[in-house]
Amino acid sequence: MLAAALVECARKASVGAADLHAWHGRLLLAAAHPEPALRAFEQAIRQHQKLRSDDKTLVLTLHGLGASRLTLGRPTEAVEELERAYRARAAPNEPYPELRADVAFTLARALRASRSDRERACDLGREAVAGYRRLSTFWPAQEAAQRWLRREKCPPSP
Repeated sequence: MLAAALVECARKASVGAADLHAWHGRLLLAAAHPEPALRAFEQAIRQHQKLRSDDKTLVLTLHGLGASRLTLGRPTEAVEELERAYRARAAPNEPYPELRADVAFTLARALRASRSDRERACDLGREAVAGYRRLSTFWPAQEAAQRWLRREKCPPSP
């Protein structure tokens, strides 16, 4: 059913169609299928580029591209897209506040995996924990971010 919807949406040039590919990628990534997820996010970015979408519209897709590349062991490639997503992400009171925390946490992990800017990675990890804490249903993500901060030996917030 999802595949048929994707095929139909692929024929239509709209932000919604592009975002459907991104949500499909997100599901694939959550199911531990990073290569097909990466292809779905690449399809989404191609459609967004045709539409000349601004970066704020691309946050979900950019995050997915970066998260897929990080999962595939390509953290240096992931950082560029995640930085772009981080700069463009919505304010905490806008739709999808969990995406704001997800972007910060994924960027933190990519920075550490690429062996760059440990201090900023720790700051981003703490920011993600604070963001997840505001969302009562995201305690597993909050705990994962807290474990990561401990594993990376990040000092507590100043």
